[in-house]
Amino acid sequence: MVKITKTKFINAVNGSGGIITAIGKRLGASRIAVHAYIKKPGNEWTREYLDQEKEKFIDLAEAGLLANVRKKDMGAIKYTLSTLGKKRGYVEKSEIESTSKVTVNMKDLVSNTEEGDGL
Repeated sequence: MVKITKTKFINAVNGSGGIITAIGKRLGASRIAVHAYIKKPGNEWTREYLDQEKEKFIDLAEAGLLANVRKKDMGAIKYTLSTLGKKRGYVEKSEIESTSKVTVNMKDLVSNTEEGDGL
């Protein structure tokens, strides 16, 4: 069994994206052992350290997205507009055409949505 120390943990987390499996591989330990170390009394700092690493990972992904938008990559542009551009009206909408009469009871629709069966 590998003994996880603070120094080893910090070194394993750096550059891991906060992914527990990657951290475990770097330590030569299982995911379970890493989780046990994180949950161990006195190791509360590990959660914050992992969160900081995950934020760096997200920053890296955002930088990659920005680079692809600048290259005029249509997939990156579409993704950016459909997520960050929602407030400007860039949303995907489904339109349904029907040649027959359709009756929609809004009470049933809202009720089903609240129960998790709706749209």
